[in-house]
Amino acid sequence: MSDGVTQASDIAITSADLGVWDDHMLVLAAEAQLPIHFASGVSALSTRAGQACAALADVMINGLSQDRVRRLSLLSPYLTEALPADWMKGIPTEAGLFEPEHWARSLEPLRRADGSSIAGTLMPVLLDLDVGPGAAVKLGETLLRGKSLGLWREALRLGPAAAMEMTLTSLRIADESDPANNVVWARAADLVGAPRPHMRLLGLSSRSWPRADGVDPLLPDHVLSEHDLVDLSRLEHDRLAFEVLVGHPASRATLSRSRRSVEGAFLAKSALVQRKVTERPRSRTRTPEHAFSEGDRLLARTEDALDLPRMQSVTVCWTDWTHRLEPTPHDGGFRKDHPAVIRALRMPQSATSLRRLLRDPLGFVWARALGMTAPELAVEPLQLDPVTFGDLVHELLRLAVERIEPTPGLVGATPEEIDNALDAAARDVAERWPLTQAVPPRLLWLDTIEEARRRARRGLTIDARFGPGTRSFSEVPFGTANRLVSVPSPGTNAKRS
Repeated sequence: MSDGVTQASDIAITSADLGVWDDHMLVLAAEAQLPIHFASGVSALSTRAGQACAALADVMINGLSQDRVRRLSLLSPYLTEALPADWMKGIPTEAGLFEPEHWARSLEPLRRADGSSIAGTLMPVLLDLDVGPGAAVKLGETLLRGKSLGLWREALRLGPAAAMEMTLTSLRIADESDPANNVVWARAADLVGAPRPHMRLLGLSSRSWPRADGVDPLLPDHVLSEHDLVDLSRLEHDRLAFEVLVGHPASRATLSRSRRSVEGAFLAKSALVQRKVTERPRSRTRTPEHAFSEGDRLLARTEDALDLPRMQSVTVCWTDWTHRLEPTPHDGGFRKDHPAVIRALRMPQSATSLRRLLRDPLGFVWARALGMTAPELAVEPLQLDPVTFGDLVHELLRLAVERIEPTPGLVGATPEEIDNALDAAARDVAERWPLTQAVPPRLLWLDTIEEARRRARRGLTIDARFGPGTRSFSEVPFGTANRLVSVPSPGTNAKRS
């Protein structure tokens, strides 16, 4: 097309099977902005309407979670209209929210700009989603509109609601572009009836074209031969389509094949091209004659890339960091006594944050002062990892000690008082933790809390060497002049638990 003479309507790209190429062709066509008509239609999941159906099916089948509901709220026509864009701003990204009760407690404090409750809009939808595939029809009618609702109804017609995720992958949408004015991307069997002056045949390797005949698992050949049902087998169809396209007198066909598979295995050329043909190997790293896209142009022509302001900024930053010892504008300087930095330094510091402060001050400012951390959307675990389980035991110890101290005190408390403090701490953690981080399913979560409670009780009762009047602390603050705590020497009446 770059010669200015060849029109898009004179070009066709084809293969025996488009399945392995289809998604790549869709992305490349959009990136290069080429006028390509998909004769077999485009995958429904490549459109926003299809993604809305996929998001709804994901929540409906796999259950509630924060990341699934976030995705659905961005794609569902109903939720995008009914909820403000930042409606989840007050919910921690680490919270799992795998049950409707967790959502109800998290959403209750949130309000819209007009003062109405977000929970009043969202909770009925979440309760229907928690029902699962049994509410598929109602969910589709409520949350979807237009094309997405049509795809949802079609998927329910083709298969059960429980298999919605698989059904959606098979749906295709007709390409609305005009094939008479565009490059055609079509199967070889479809292109046989209307060859074009310039055709490119892809995938001419021994495994892809012609395709071997497979045995039907439902009706194998020893029961009924395929030749008794169809005139031509798949292998013969592929061979005939190749001969028609290559032999068309008014067309010029360019054959293409890969020398390696995705796994790196060597691929022999197809038996259809064993005759003498002129092969020109094309290296993946070669400089192309014509840039396919903007990214391709900048990668092949470094002088064009270096002229871009953003590339120049990156180059200067890298030079400052690697070759200059004095402070530069790229070192993240800030004014003295900056409020954000002061606030970060006054926060309780862990060993990790202290190590980062000493070794990487700029990283400390990014992470602690500016909060520049990637959100980690929770996945429902079957058990807590050792670090998180240790945090759980520590939290039970902290809450129990705070309830007991200073009266009657850990040393003077009876076993019943310790058990009551731990029971109250366990109830508080059981309700609060699911709203801030991912926890196992309910039965496993309750069993995890019971195990943590048992270990916390052992930690509170195993040491009986301290006399009356001993104070216990779950944490000792340090780092500021008015909060310094002296560490007692052996023999003094103090203990840190």
